[in-house]
Amino acid sequence: MSSVANSTQHNLATFGQLGSVATSGGSITVPEGKSIIAITALATTNLTNLASAGESLTGPVNLPAGVTIYGKWSAASASGSAIVYFG
Repeated sequence: MSSVANSTQHNLATFGQLGSVATSGGSITVPEGKSIIAITALATTNLTNLASAGESLTGPVNLPAGVTIYGKWSAASASGSAIVYFG
């Protein structure tokens, strides 16, 4: 039996209902109280300064077009087109 009280709202939140932004480069502004939970590259994209509560990545992470990465980051910078999802 599921322990999620309202699974409909939970499912909506997991598919980007808490917000997203399309970026073509630069620092990504994370809304207060939110984190970056996924990044989908629309074109080849280099990510830098992926900051999290745990280990952070400062070097470039090269994402080919169509690739999505998942995690929980408080900040990031991108060069290239990507969709950033908040949660």
